[in-house]
Amino acid sequence: MDLIVIGGGCYGCYHTRQLLKAQRRGKIAARRFLLVDHNPACRALAEFADEPLVEVVRADWSDFLRDRLAGMDAATADRLVPAPFAPHLLFEWLLDVVGAAVPEAGVTRGHCDLALGLPYEHGDALGNRFISAAGWICPATCIEPARCPAIRAERTWELGDIVRVGIERASLAAAAHPYSGVELFTCHHYAYGIGTIPVAEILGARDRLVAALRREPGQAQRLVVGTVSACHGVLGELVSRPAD
Repeated sequence: MDLIVIGGGCYGCYHTRQLLKAQRRGKIAARRFLLVDHNPACRALAEFADEPLVEVVRADWSDFLRDRLAGMDAATADRLVPAPFAPHLLFEWLLDVVGAAVPEAGVTRGHCDLALGLPYEHGDALGNRFISAAGWICPATCIEPARCPAIRAERTWELGDIVRVGIERASLAAAAHPYSGVELFTCHHYAYGIGTIPVAEILGARDRLVAALRREPGQAQRLVVGTVSACHGVLGELVSRPAD
């Protein structure tokens, strides 16, 4: 199993240090750690120069994901370690690979305006929607326990569930333009405060969407694509507009 860490700067190095610590203490068993950064002088090159388990890959994040995931199947055990401040990489990847696989579907980026009634919801100029079920600042190493340390009470929410319910309600309210579905890439705590997304789940989303578009090539679709943890996330809208 490879752990693919997005970013070779402050956050990527911190994530890798934590995961190496978990590896040395027998909590995880990775074959290697791949840190991906386009910067030829990124911090990771110096910090992990003598670490045999770590390989720093100089590449654009989107290009790396496209090339790396293209040669993998859903049986892989690899995991992705996302960066907290990055473009919505998995949405962009899915948009790219699905558009190339089913060009007749006319897949494009929509503007996600799904309103969920959360403490934080903010849209950007690209059409992404950043959301949070927490109305406070969370620690970087939060393991998302059942009892939230910020409120000192049970955490009664799971952001993915909130999104799914919101999509159902929005579709009922706008019957003429309902959502076709949702694909959520969920980042769960893996070790020592660091969350990961199984690559198998990422590839599964690709395969499901490609199959759906090929099954109904003339059907316009609206799909919400999100990368979420238990409390925080970002959503995008993928739209297919087949040619007449």
